[in-house]
Order: sequence, then C-alpha cells, then structure tokens
Amino acid sequence: MEYDNEKQNISNENLLNKNYRNNFFEKSINEIKYTKLNIGKSLFIRIIFCLLLLLLILFRGHIICLFGFLNCYLTWPFTSPVHIKLDLLNLSNKFGDQHEYIPRRMHHILLGPLSVSPPSSWISARNSCIELHSNFEKHYYWTDLNSKEFLEKNYPWFLKTWNSYKTNVQKADSLRYFLLYHYGGIFLDMDLYCLQKLDGLFYYLDNKISSDEHIFLAVKAFPVGISNGFMISTRKHPLLQRVIQNLELYNRNFILPHATIVISAGPMCISIQIQLNRSLWNSILVLDGKENMIGGKTNTPLFRHLGSGSWHKADDMFFKNIPMNIQRQNQTFSISVIVFIIFIFIFFIGRNKNFIKKNSMKIIGIIKNLSRNIKYYRDKKDEEDSIDLIDSLNDNDNNNNKEKCRIINRLIRRISYSFIIRSILLIPLFIYLLLILTPIKNIRSFIPEEIKKTNNFLILVAHPDDECLFFSPTILSLISNDKKGHIVVISTGNSNGLGPIREKELKESCQRLDIDLSRCISLNLTNLQDNQHRWWPKENISELIEIYIKQYNIDLLITFDRGGISGHINHKSIAIGVEYYIEKTFKTPLIYQISTVPLLFEFSSIIDLFRTIIKFLPRLFRSFFSTIFPFLFSPPNDKHALFVISPFGYLKGLKAFHAHRSQMLWYRHIYTTFSRHMFINDLTKVSHYL
Repeated sequence: MEYDNEKQNISNENLLNKNYRNNFFEKSINEIKYTKLNIGKSLFIRIIFCLLLLLLILFRGHIICLFGFLNCYLTWPFTSPVHIKLDLLNLSNKFGDQHEYIPRRMHHILLGPLSVSPPSSWISARNSCIELHSNFEKHYYWTDLNSKEFLEKNYPWFLKTWNSYKTNVQKADSLRYFLLYHYGGIFLDMDLYCLQKLDGLFYYLDNKISSDEHIFLAVKAFPVGISNGFMISTRKHPLLQRVIQNLELYNRNFILPHATIVISAGPMCISIQIQLNRSLWNSILVLDGKENMIGGKTNTPLFRHLGSGSWHKADDMFFKNIPMNIQRQNQTFSISVIVFIIFIFIFFIGRNKNFIKKNSMKIIGIIKNLSRNIKYYRDKKDEEDSIDLIDSLNDNDNNNNKEKCRIINRLIRRISYSFIIRSILLIPLFIYLLLILTPIKNIRSFIPEEIKKTNNFLILVAHPDDECLFFSPTILSLISNDKKGHIVVISTGNSNGLGPIREKELKESCQRLDIDLSRCISLNLTNLQDNQHRWWPKENISELIEIYIKQYNIDLLITFDRGGISGHINHKSIAIGVEYYIEKTFKTPLIYQISTVPLLFEFSSIIDLFRTIIKFLPRLFRSFFSTIFPFLFSPPNDKHALFVISPFGYLKGLKAFHAHRSQMLWYRHIYTTFSRHMFINDLTKVSHYL
C-alpha cells in the first residue's frame, strides 16, 4: 500500500514537471518568435546587405567623390584656407624690384569649335590682358593642337582621361591645372576683360614667400570653394599636384551635367582637394569679398566678367533657385543640417537602445530558465529511472522535450553568432572612424614624440612595389606631417628580366606618394639581386644603410622585421642587415620595423585594427593617467608606433601600386583589397639615438 502511494505521488509529481516543461518550452519559443529573429527576415536582411555591399563596391569611386564634395560643402564655412581682403585698386599701383618667385606667364585656353572662330568679345578680353601685361615673360594661347602636344610630351599618362571627357569644358578645366603646375604664372578665363594691371598683386604675393616656398591665389566662389577662372601660382605647387593626381578618380558621371562638370574637373574639384589637404593651407590664399567674385556678368576691381557661362547646363537652375536667404547664411544652413543629422542619429540610437535592452533581457531570461529546467531535469532523472513504468510512459514526452530544447539551443546560438559577427565588424569600424576623423591618431600613445621631432625619414625596402604595398600608411602619414621622405630600394626586382621597367614604375609610384624623384633610389648591385632563395649579405646591407643615412641626414629609418611580412628571404635579409648595423654602430638614428602578422590577420583589412588597438591600450591608459597625475605616472615609452590612413590615403596608396603595371597580377588585387598593411602600419622600435 505504501509503495503504491509513493508510486502515485512520484507519478503526479512527474506529471506536474512535464506540464511545467511543456509550458516553459512553448513560452520560450513564443518569446523567441516575438524577438523577430526568424529565418525569413534574417535572410531578407542578408540579401539587402549583400546588394548594398555590391553597390558600394561597384560605385566606390562615386561614393568617395561625393564624400569629398559633402566634406567641402559642409566644412568650408567653418574652416578653410586664409581669406584675404585687399585694396586691389591701390595695390595694383605698387611695383618692386625684388626677385620674382611667381613666373610672369599668362595662360588662356580655348578648345573645341570656338577655337576656330572665337567670339570677338573674347578676343578683345584676351587682348586687353596682353596689352596691360606686355612686360610678362610669355603669353600662352592654348588650343586643341598645342594642348594635346603639351600633354603628350609632359603628361602622356593623362591623355586617356583627357580624351574621355565628354565636354570641352572639362578638358579646359583639367588642362589649366597642368599648365599652372608645369609653368606657373596666372590663368585667366577667356571671358575676363582686364581693367587693371596685376603687377602689384604679383608683387604682394612675391613678398609673402621665399625661393623654396609656394603660394597659390584664387578668388572665393559662391557659396563655397574657389573659382578656377582666375588663379595665380608658383611652379610645382603641391595643391595642383594633388588635383592632377586625382583627376582620374573624379572623372565620373554624376548624372546631372552641372554636377559632373564642377566635380570632375571644375572649381569644386580643386576646392575638394583644398579641404582634404589642410597641411597645404599655409601656401593657399583665397581672395575674399563679394566685389571680387567673378560669377555672372559683373565688374570687379581687376576684371569685367563677360559671363559667358558656356559650361552651365539646365540643371544649374536647380542650384540658382535655392532660396537666397539660405545661401547668404551658409553657416546657419550647414549648422541646421548638422543638428538635424545629430537629432535623427540620437533618436534612432535611443530607440534601438531600448529595443536591444528589452530583447537582450528576454534572451537572458530564456537562457536562465532553460538552464534551471535542465538542472531540475537532471536531478529528477534518477528517480524517474527507478520506476520503469513511469519511464516508459514518459519516453515520448522526453524525446519531444529534447527536440524543443535543441531548437531553442540552435536559436540561441544564432543570436550569439550574430552578435559576435556584428561585433567583429562594427567595433573595428568604429575604432577606425574614431582614428581617422579625430586628432586621437596623433597622440603620444600612437605616434611617439621622438618620431614627431624627426625631419628626414628613410624607407628601406627590397623590391619596387614594396614601398606602396607595405609602407604606404607610414609614408603618407609622415609626409602629411611635413617630413621629408626618402625611399631606397636595394634591388630592381630583375628576377624575371623586368628590372629596367620596374625602375621606371618605381619613379612614378614615388611621385604618387609625394616623394621627390631625387630621393627615390633603386640600386642594382651584383650581390644584391632579387632572389627568393638567396640570403643577402648583412655586411653589404649595413654599408648601404650607413651611406644613405649620412648622405641624406636621416634621423628615422623604417624597414622590415625578421618576418618580412610576406616571408620573402630578401625582406628578412634587410632586417638582419639592420640588426648588424645596430651592433657595429655606436650612434644610430631612430630605427623602427614594421610588424609581421599571421596570414589570417594579414588579410583582415581594418578588422585587424581591433586586435592591434588592444596592444596599445596600456599605452593609452598610461598616457591618460600621466597627464592627470604626472607625479605618479610617467608617459608611455616610445617602443611602438601606429599609423592609420583614411580611405583617401588608401586610394592614394592603391594608385601608387597601379604605377607598377608589370606587377598587376590577380593575387596582387586580392592583397590590395584585403591587406591590413594598406590601411594600418604598427611599428616596433629596435634602436634609438645613444
């Protein structure tokens, strides 16, 4: 009797447990469905994401150009080059006998059918400028014939782009940058009628520079940027070089004819480069004042603008019909746009915070209840096993419960994996944006003070193309901080008989990296030839290092570490040669080696920034606390350095690699797309001044 009662009690208790578990599983599944993590929507989101990613890849050039346009349009009212206001009427009467740093050369361009029979008003305008400036060294008149000859002789690489322009206006716009860069002087549109001499303005600009400096002057445009119809510049101005290098990138169709012309080669093209190259602002002047603007038919102190507007299209009316009160108060308009974007962003994040918090608590509750239920199930298992009858009755129920448990576990794993994947992608992206958009990348924790104090740096590599494939973030970052760059390539990469070709490609790559050709050297020594199976003598490498450090007064040397990044024996030989140089030299400059990483991290692009930044966290904390409590904490040491470049810098490094046409193999395209070294360089110091 007692046995039957006990058996009945156990049976009732198990029945209650079964009902509890069934209710729990049903409730858990309903909660998971409520979180909207079903497979259908997830698949739809993935398809949309892949399509967006495909569009980003296909139209990445357009996106980069439009980003530059928005950056210029929104930031120009707040921060831009020096705007000057001059009394041009009185200034034009001043003359001087000092050295003329700006060449007295005047350029006019007229392309297309109009060059055959130009309007009489344009001829009169040009003649007025020639008569007032008869003392100039030369007056150039550029037409289709001599323009093409000029490009073929001096810039043949640009001919393909120049011929691809749909309008003559784009050709004329792009040509003026090459002419001012090559010859220097002044460029004037054909519809500018000269009213006053410009000698005083030239005199004023000459007084502001010395023989080794540059200066560029243009008139402010409306509503932002500068006008490219009147420009004065010294020869080889870095701004014009930047514009020339990016003309291929900006040669795109932006649907609207007006937008296509002004962004591809027009005034917005050079204005974008001004905003992106702030290190050049000390050599750029913008002539301010509404009275000096040359838009439409108007008179300025120096010119009468005939207002031909030959390049304006119908869509230009869209821009002209923007309410004048908004255009006149451009800063207010920009502030309103920024505030609106911030408001939408905060509102969106705020709602998502609640959503994430709410659903994360549900998921945590499901996991806790599930673990509690499993534990309870295990505790009761022995009792259920002791009663064969009850076990046999509950077999089917247990199987159903286990199946439901597997479903829940699978869904929970999906949640976890999704969270992990999103974290892996979004956290590095956030860190990357933080580094490139804020001054934090220049703090002592990332770039040591001793590197900031250097003047001449040397990149020592083994083969042509190493400089852009591995070191472009370092080179571009240091040059943007006004350091003089030097590149020494120990071999010409002649393993396949392409040595002479690769030497020429190296020169073009150096130009695209803004390194002077006189400081870009490739060697062709008998015992230091490109060979994947032969180690280079460390003594020879040490001698070369000593020679070029003394020749160029190098105070910062950057090269490979013992891993050689790609594992090439010649790369490793350089690292060993550097170590030998350190051993036998009493006084060495700063020497840093670029870090080699495992293959998986090498091809993880900016995702590897998450792992890389972890190494710098102690330095960040030490820098922070040493600033607040200098009596307790010393600043971080100078053992490590980190250089990160923006997408524009990546594009510049990519263009430098494209100069190595003989090396454009399929796997190189994979490397330049996914390699971390195209975005990130982390360096380790191996020596310092003694």
